[in-house]
Amino acid sequence: MGASALPRPLAGRRRILFAALVANGAAHALCVATAAWASHRAFDAWVLGRPGAWSAASLAALLAAASLGIAALKLHELVTAERLGQSYVRAVRLAMFDRLGRLSPRGIQRGSRGGQLLRFIGDLTALRQWLTLGLARLAVAGIALVLMLPVLAWISPFVAALVLPVLALGALATLALGPRMRGAVREARRRRSRVAGASEESIASIATVQAFGQLERERGRLARRSNRLASAMIRRARMTGWLRAVVELTAALSTLAILAAGALGAHFAGATPGTAVSAMTVLGLTMPMLRDLSRVHEYWQAFAVSHENLRR
Repeated sequence: MGASALPRPLAGRRRILFAALVANGAAHALCVATAAWASHRAFDAWVLGRPGAWSAASLAALLAAASLGIAALKLHELVTAERLGQSYVRAVRLAMFDRLGRLSPRGIQRGSRGGQLLRFIGDLTALRQWLTLGLARLAVAGIALVLMLPVLAWISPFVAALVLPVLALGALATLALGPRMRGAVREARRRRSRVAGASEESIASIATVQAFGQLERERGRLARRSNRLASAMIRRARMTGWLRAVVELTAALSTLAILAAGALGAHFAGATPGTAVSAMTVLGLTMPMLRDLSRVHEYWQAFAVSHENLRR
């Protein structure tokens, strides 16, 4: 498919849906900041006996409102992201069908039906996953995390100084795995296409294969291609596992950094217990977003490979 025939991911109404996701990320950051502030006040009031201007009931209500806000925003994110992905896939699917309709019969026969089917199903799935689970999460979680960095620095510059390098190293490690991930995705897609083509040919000519006694030969060919596909999928799963392991390690090290910062801050800088609790609140509420971002790179690599194949 020519490059000009592919619709743009963020064209027309999809721009509005993407802007709604960005606004969702900003609202998410506001809810997390509210929860962190309320937990800071509540914990200091409980441990140190500093009630301040806010009563316990008011702080509890504020925490509940922030929690409900986060839940509502997650629901909005999932629905809006699915609308974004489905809108794009529909546009690409129709563009692909229009292109097939313009091809000559000989041009259609040059490609296997298995390969064409993989484009209509496998490649379009990769495109939808990128917009729904990749780009959407990047908009929401990325914006929320960026806006949360000043909040973390406001809670405790010492905590921020220890946590931010850990997050930065985790992000760099994820980016470093990108080229290997793309290679694994491309190889898995190529092997899947070959298995689909071989399966389609075998099924279409099964009567002829039986008549000439070639069942074992065709079975062996399909088995070899299936084994290669299995190896490619395992390699892709291994790279996906490395990406997720990096995020889990980043989360664990960030937790340890906050605990260390809380202990050292209380000893040397006079930080209150509420400082550590609010920092843990921020980390606890942002960890799901970090885990979401761990798969963004995976979805992007699959999208890039499928987009490249659809443009041919």
